[in-house]
Amino acid sequence: MKHYDAVVIGAGNGGIGTALALTTAGVKTLVLEKHNLPGGCATSFVRGRFEYDASLHAMFYDLLFKNVWENQFHITSPVTRVPDIITVAYTDTDGKNVYMDLPLGARELVMAIEKEIPGSAPVVQQYLGLCGEVLGAAKFAKSPDFTPELMQEKFPHFQMLMKMTAQEVFDYLEMPMNIQAIFNNLWWYLGPKIDEFPFFRYAPVVMMLVTMPTYFPNHACHGYLAEMETKIRENGGDVWLNTEVTEIVTKDGKVCGVKTNHGDYIETTQVIADVSPRIVFEDLIKEDSPKKQALLERQKDITENFSFTIVYLGLNKSAEELGIKAHHLFIADAADAKETYEASRGWEGPYCIGALCPNVTVKDFSPEGTCVLSLSVPMLGSALDGMTQEEYFKAKDEFAQKIIKTTGEHLGIDLFDCIEEISIATPATLSRYAGVRNGALGYARTFADIRKNEAATAQLNGGNPEEVYEGLSFVGQFAFGIGYQTNVTGIPVAMKVAQTIKGGN
Repeated sequence: MKHYDAVVIGAGNGGIGTALALTTAGVKTLVLEKHNLPGGCATSFVRGRFEYDASLHAMFYDLLFKNVWENQFHITSPVTRVPDIITVAYTDTDGKNVYMDLPLGARELVMAIEKEIPGSAPVVQQYLGLCGEVLGAAKFAKSPDFTPELMQEKFPHFQMLMKMTAQEVFDYLEMPMNIQAIFNNLWWYLGPKIDEFPFFRYAPVVMMLVTMPTYFPNHACHGYLAEMETKIRENGGDVWLNTEVTEIVTKDGKVCGVKTNHGDYIETTQVIADVSPRIVFEDLIKEDSPKKQALLERQKDITENFSFTIVYLGLNKSAEELGIKAHHLFIADAADAKETYEASRGWEGPYCIGALCPNVTVKDFSPEGTCVLSLSVPMLGSALDGMTQEEYFKAKDEFAQKIIKTTGEHLGIDLFDCIEEISIATPATLSRYAGVRNGALGYARTFADIRKNEAATAQLNGGNPEEVYEGLSFVGQFAFGIGYQTNVTGIPVAMKVAQTIKGGN
């Protein structure tokens, strides 16, 4: 029998970041990962002579990572700043394909949109002003100078905006649909359709994407995750790959160990799960108790987010040859985001496509004279319900053809003429690989689901001891948002666990 102070289940962004924080704090830590390399959904894979980053588009490195990675973790894996341009392409309300290259910066963005859509500058300025007000108010709320009266004086719209959806703000400003389409292209990063998404959560993403520089790792996600794995080992921790946890052992409401598919039993009093709580309570905790059932029922009450179908292309022409100038390309078949959201329930479109060409940022991301283009399309996992295997493969291949065709039409490129490699991932792929229902990426983000999720996470990570399992914590996309940012959001959990262990509590 082996003993560790803490066991982390899952080496996704959340799990491996938490484990590195634990070992940096001197906690004897074991990471258990069922796959053969760390990363979870943030992994990379190779087809032919091309390597693809499975999920990352870019990261706000300066804002979220620079200080932690460089000063606390001493991560040296290089990142490169993404060129300050975003391509937006959509079909407008008259059926015309619109194409814009938008620069970074609020003022520059207003001028660029005004050039393409004369008369748009006032409403775009108003919209960005309201987005900025949400960010400013959130920051001021943490200031020592905060008072409710001063908040109202400095941010007069804040109380109103806190109650509005993203669509209600568009309606409040009477923003024309063709201008909405530019900002609506961001909805799929986050989840729910635009008329259910809280503006106070949507606004920061808009402002960050249009005003803050982003970065891409030179060696894809695998580069920094592999370095983190190495540093965990250097700090005295262990990482067992190809090892799946089959049970979290509990006794009298407390964690006392874990079992693996290899027959190991590891004794520990602290388990940090980079796994959906629903999976933990349905599959990993075996005891049948009122506490477990109550926790499980609460998880079932939270709606899971959508997933993606992603078409990965290895092209035998460079980005320059194809005329691709932007790392990010946002493409929509319709100006109305509600229409593309509803289409995510099936395979027929209209489509909302998030295209990524990392070669624009990292020139040698693929062999000379080639480039990689990944096409991500939001899709609810239910789109696969009831399909036979034959129907699934047929639908997947036909869908990929449509997405490639649609992307090429909006960008003015014959992509079919230069495809060397192609790979397709659907919600079924993500479900099988990441072990979550319907390939879901975290929880949905309507007003109601945000409140439920935050309350559930607060309960699980430090709630009433009578209601939770002592020694069990959660990190990752089902605890603190989705995506690469979970790499650092688990650090407070790690510090709390370290304090508990060292304090003997």
